[in-house]
Amino acid sequence: MSSIKEVKENINKKIKSGKSSRSSSSKSSNSSKSKSVFVQDFLEETDIKKIQRFLRSKLFIDKNTLDNRVKYLNYIQNKLKAIKDNDCLEPGELTNTFTVKNILHLEKLFSSKGTNSIIYKTSISKIFGAFPIATKVMKITEDNMNEIKIMEMVRDKIIIPKRSKHFPIMYKTIKCDKNISENHKLLSINELANGDLSGLIPNILEDTKLFFNIFAQTLIAIGSFHILTNHLHKDIHGGNFLWHNNNEKGYYEYIYNETSFYIKACNYNIMIYDYSYATEITGKKEQISDYSEIIPTFLNESFSNSNSVSPPKEIKDKLNSILDILIKKYADKTDYDVFLYIIENILIPFNIVETKIPKKVIKTYKL
Repeated sequence: MSSIKEVKENINKKIKSGKSSRSSSSKSSNSSKSKSVFVQDFLEETDIKKIQRFLRSKLFIDKNTLDNRVKYLNYIQNKLKAIKDNDCLEPGELTNTFTVKNILHLEKLFSSKGTNSIIYKTSISKIFGAFPIATKVMKITEDNMNEIKIMEMVRDKIIIPKRSKHFPIMYKTIKCDKNISENHKLLSINELANGDLSGLIPNILEDTKLFFNIFAQTLIAIGSFHILTNHLHKDIHGGNFLWHNNNEKGYYEYIYNETSFYIKACNYNIMIYDYSYATEITGKKEQISDYSEIIPTFLNESFSNSNSVSPPKEIKDKLNSILDILIKKYADKTDYDVFLYIIENILIPFNIVETKIPKKVIKTYKL
């Protein structure tokens, strides 16, 4: 179990290096050598004419609402129903391409994370629209299977019942049972995000309201992960929070332990991602650590990157005050509800969320 000193050291390391506290691990070091893959990576010049009209359609504009994401999940799963859970990759028609039963087509390699995983631009036969998807190709390892297990739980127990919008969707998993390359035995077919938190923060530093809207969503995403999966994340950094474009107008209501609060809809929906290191919750200190370790991402300070831009003093002071509250709470040995503490001591008193009922509530999420 970590001490307060170790928690502080982890946070200081993140601020100085701009990396995850797990950056020394093989997974993180491999990840740092590969670029993240988002929707824009899939919109190649040859695709533009095909999707121009579709991009302007209301279906595309509203595609990232939770209701439409669930509808598209059902649509994709129906298109993939002929693929069995133990089917395998086969060579595609072109060099360095693959297919599964000539239904799922891995068309182009986009990202390689060392020997841990590779990500392919993917298409599905006879599918409508231009919702880009990706297939992650992996070895069957304990970490990878742990992530798959949690993503299946997130999809089935959280996304489909529409309990939270703060998680990405995995459409399907395939675990090959034949004698093929170990690196190609495990597949996860996933929806794509528009970007990650690390790339977003530098662009919103001058918009205080938007900045703290994103910050609130991130804390809610962490709390939702803890509450709805009963797991600690244990690899908290900006690269593990994704965002979708959002066009809804109004406010979202969140209810936890009979406490309600509201967040105004903005252009971004934040989602917590990458559960490879997640473990079941064993204590409150570890939950506080998950919240504490996202602060350096929002401070956006890296001594190793001279181009990093710090937030205005007003934002920095508030973030440092929040960090002090979290670190002091880390030593608390009394019995308390962690997310309720976050609500009552950070979200509400720092005016990051609203408590007055707004005119338009888009959707209510009960945690």
